[in-house]
Amino acid sequence: MESRDRAALNDLLRLLEGPAGTLSEGARLRWQAVPGLALLLARWVTEGGRLRSLWVDAPSEAEAQALARDLAVLLPEARVAHFPGFAPYAGGESSPPGLVLKQRLATLVGLRERRIQVLVATPLAACEKLPHPTWFEKQKLDLTAGAEIPRDLLLETLVALGYRRVDLASQPGEFSARGLVVDLWPDHQEQPLRLEFFGDELEKLSPFDPDTQRRTGVQLERLTLYPRFEGERSALMEAVASRADLTHEPEDDLAFRRTRLASHGHFPGEELFYPLLPHPKGQLTHWMPPCLRVKLDEAWARALREAEAARIEEGLAVLRRGGVVCPEVADRFLEADPSRATLHLTEWQAEATVPLQAQAAREYQGRLGELADEVRALTDGGARVFLAGSTPGMRDRFAELLAEYELPVAHGTEPGCRAILLPLGAGVALKDPALWLLTEREVFGRKAIPPRPQKSRSGAFLSDLKDLKPGDRVVHLDHGIGEFLGFATVIVGGEEHDVVQLRYADNGRVTVSLDRADLLQRYISPDGGAQPPLDKLGGATWTKVKRRAKKAIRDMAEELLKLYAQRKLEKGHAYSPDGPEMAEFEATFPFEPTPDQIEATEAIKADLESPKPMDRLLCGDVGFGKTEVAMRAAAKVALDGKQVAVLCPTTVLCFQHFRTFKERFAGFPLRIEMLNRFVDAKEAKAIQQDVADGRVEILIGTHQLLGARLKFADLGLVVIDEEQRFGVSHKEKLKKLRANVDVLAMSATPIPRTLHMSLTGLREISLIETPPKNRLAIETVVAPWSDELVATAIQFELRRGGQVYVIHNRVESIVSIAERIRSLVPDARVGVGHAQLSDEGLEQVMLAFMEGRIDVLVSTTIVENGLDVPNANTLIVHRADTFGLSQLYQLRGRVGRSDVPAYAYLLIPGQADWGGFADPARGGRGGDAEGGKRPGGPSRTSFRPEITEDARKRLQALEDFSELGSGFRVAAMDLELRGAGNLLGGEQSGQIHDIGFELYLKLLEETLAELQGQPTGTFEVKLELGPAQLGRRWLDQASERLVAYKRASRLRSERDLELYRLELEDRFGPVPEDDADTQRFFELLKVKLRAQALAVSEVVFSSGRLRLRLSPQTSLDPAKLFAWVQQHPGAQLTPDGSVHLPAPGPDPILQAQRVLETWAGL
Repeated sequence: MESRDRAALNDLLRLLEGPAGTLSEGARLRWQAVPGLALLLARWVTEGGRLRSLWVDAPSEAEAQALARDLAVLLPEARVAHFPGFAPYAGGESSPPGLVLKQRLATLVGLRERRIQVLVATPLAACEKLPHPTWFEKQKLDLTAGAEIPRDLLLETLVALGYRRVDLASQPGEFSARGLVVDLWPDHQEQPLRLEFFGDELEKLSPFDPDTQRRTGVQLERLTLYPRFEGERSALMEAVASRADLTHEPEDDLAFRRTRLASHGHFPGEELFYPLLPHPKGQLTHWMPPCLRVKLDEAWARALREAEAARIEEGLAVLRRGGVVCPEVADRFLEADPSRATLHLTEWQAEATVPLQAQAAREYQGRLGELADEVRALTDGGARVFLAGSTPGMRDRFAELLAEYELPVAHGTEPGCRAILLPLGAGVALKDPALWLLTEREVFGRKAIPPRPQKSRSGAFLSDLKDLKPGDRVVHLDHGIGEFLGFATVIVGGEEHDVVQLRYADNGRVTVSLDRADLLQRYISPDGGAQPPLDKLGGATWTKVKRRAKKAIRDMAEELLKLYAQRKLEKGHAYSPDGPEMAEFEATFPFEPTPDQIEATEAIKADLESPKPMDRLLCGDVGFGKTEVAMRAAAKVALDGKQVAVLCPTTVLCFQHFRTFKERFAGFPLRIEMLNRFVDAKEAKAIQQDVADGRVEILIGTHQLLGARLKFADLGLVVIDEEQRFGVSHKEKLKKLRANVDVLAMSATPIPRTLHMSLTGLREISLIETPPKNRLAIETVVAPWSDELVATAIQFELRRGGQVYVIHNRVESIVSIAERIRSLVPDARVGVGHAQLSDEGLEQVMLAFMEGRIDVLVSTTIVENGLDVPNANTLIVHRADTFGLSQLYQLRGRVGRSDVPAYAYLLIPGQADWGGFADPARGGRGGDAEGGKRPGGPSRTSFRPEITEDARKRLQALEDFSELGSGFRVAAMDLELRGAGNLLGGEQSGQIHDIGFELYLKLLEETLAELQGQPTGTFEVKLELGPAQLGRRWLDQASERLVAYKRASRLRSERDLELYRLELEDRFGPVPEDDADTQRFFELLKVKLRAQALAVSEVVFSSGRLRLRLSPQTSLDPAKLFAWVQQHPGAQLTPDGSVHLPAPGPDPILQAQRVLETWAGL
């Protein structure tokens, strides 16, 4: 925090001295507007210049979260924590979100280590049964750099503490082990840690980036690990079984939990049984050190506890009737919180003794003149007004507003106005002292949003080979499409070598050495559809397919180059550089822009300021910040006096953009209008006239913008959203519109970064890859359909004020499903959307959902693209086993767009449903409706042996998906390839399908290079200098070695090699000094790279002599080479372009390096 903001904050808190002075022991304060309460409490705990510990109650989890956030802003030196209670999840059967579990454990550890000064929780959380701190302390593991701990013992202890072993530690609670390196992500650490061993000695503890897997930050000297669960977990099934007698027919559920525990090491909802585990019991009060305690009034707290307990009991009763074993309310919660109150919070002002009166500040929604008049009147009456910006840019914008409207600026605590950097959730108005605090929410109608996480640059394609499973399709450059069978070890010349085994048609087999990984590529189809047939070894089909693909790629490349040349000749308008108004517009952005957004904005500005018309594509998923980039482009054009047209494929997207643009441009003198079928004819005609007269700067609309009657006074920029969704006739009109204006097209389907790089210079493309928040926070549950689960999930979302998507992909039964939802949740407002509705009918439903007039949208996959509803945070997919992974990945992306934990329920049939399509709309759910299981009850059994192999594989993939493992990454690749198909067109999409994306990309790069007269591809070098491979001790997993060989085959220079070796040593530890194989492998790579640079096609050692064969493309000067040969005794140059020379030393690799290094200097 800058010194001016620190001074302003101190002055702000000093204004609360009067009310804070009345907060003596036993005082009663009314619960009121959170920011006002936070201001008072912050002043109270800092009285006398020292920070005192504080524990405060809030009536609900949402209010506790808001109060903790505001206190953290107002007390920058204090560590403030919100302890999330289990009450919101106790009436269901699923685990709380991983984010909640992480936050609980991090808070308990912070309290135990005395690092937390301020705690906020609900009264019910204070009554939860927790393990006693003494038990927690006994289970801990202390790790110190330099200390000895056997690696195998450490791995066993991590499992005992509740950590999950995975291939790549990328989530809290995971660890991975590779050779002498253990990666671990403790819940109470912001970043994962890399533990490096030398024998049994722990040498280093280093934080690392989970995305790049590279080390960052300062090494730690010590680390303490605590158990990730609350009790002796070995007794978990006993705890579950002890509550089975409360449930109707619990056998299926008990069998499901036992099976899941054996196969996965955990089962959904196990945390709800932790209080039944044997361990010394405690409560939050046993964890919190002596502190100021602010409790809700006892009668109010009791009423809240009783209401919540009744709600939980109601939910548990429904689940028990459906066969789900559940704990009782009394198992989780005690009757009271024994902590002693310093003061009480009351529900009513009449019961309060503290005179503070705080209320929500008035909202101005961008009406700045009105705001200025009111602020002037307030300050004239002796009030202090603070304008609090969530970013430095917003604070500076507020300071400019004060100057622009000539409002009195205050110093110290005197009346007047000040701008301050203070990212509070909302503003507040206090009566005594006379104090107004306004945020951008009140001034502009926008919520302050915390900064986004840093960008992840590790694309999905980096792990393409690592995630190979037997049965996956692989492309061999020479033999075509085969099936991956697995890894094996073969003995060649007395030495062991790792190989990949492939199967072809007619049961043909091929083994490929891992060091020839450059020949292998994972096959991925752009449509994510059925796997292609296997090629036949030695057949002509694969050669024909490659030849056909090369011709199609060449045709497209020639067309691209022709278009590029045409665009270079066209003339457009060159916009002036950014002025103060543009800087002001950018400063009002409530986020910190991501590197991607900055990069895309700068590229677009450079395009606009050049005299050549812009034609740029902006790619990125919905909600990734493309619209902000487009709005900055629109602002630059409109502020320079030209008009902007924003073209949308649907009315829903049109409304969405209109609302976003109006909010973002509030306070700027630009008129924004909308044209679509819902704008009546009279109003539309008036808007068209105003557009023609130049009185509208930005016009947002559907295809009506392409109508002959609409004329622009001075059109400068056209923004096209989802161009691929427009019809042929509309695209023809777009071509005419494009003639001499700047065009920015946006696509919500991402494309592979590798394709983007290949097309650089031919098609201007900007990628936005940074998600708006950590997408892994979406909890994914795979379970059989059950009325109880569906009802509980919807009710939970509606209780927290959210909305729900229910995806059912059969139009003929979708209305029945909607009726079923209505009967399960009578209070919910349910809407139905599918492609067979009229355009107008579908748009009405979608708009109603967007505007919050519908709680539950039952629809087909029509919501897969484009719809952005931040309030919708629960997704239920019926018959998820019938969807492709990329479809599920994209559907899942509809939720989790705000700072609220999101859920995706992927529902599959129960045991009896596999005979056919068991549709809950027809009452079918599995089980015997006559005399056994209650119809509609959950069936959590293992899958029947009669299931087809295909269905079993799909369900296994769904299990992977629920764990967000390889399925997630493959789905991300499928989606990017669909984007590649959209960008390149239908015919090219077919070529990608025939030969796989990676080979397609290789051919595209070579063709473009050839057409532009550049060197094509990489130069192949034949090396025969003795065996060299990556050592198994260093890289102990075959899949990791395969990826390492593949990456090594893509290196282009010695600098790349040096960086890559550093990256590998960062992840796997230094190469052991006695690992001769690995040392030789890196030296051999140097020979290969030096030979490639000189176009030397062979480097062979045989019978004590080296042979280096030069290709016709070599850049070496023949005269200089001949002179070099003459100077070296025993060397000779043969007519085929080979240089032969003696190699007497023990290592021909080093001699070959020296020769090539000398030749490079000739």
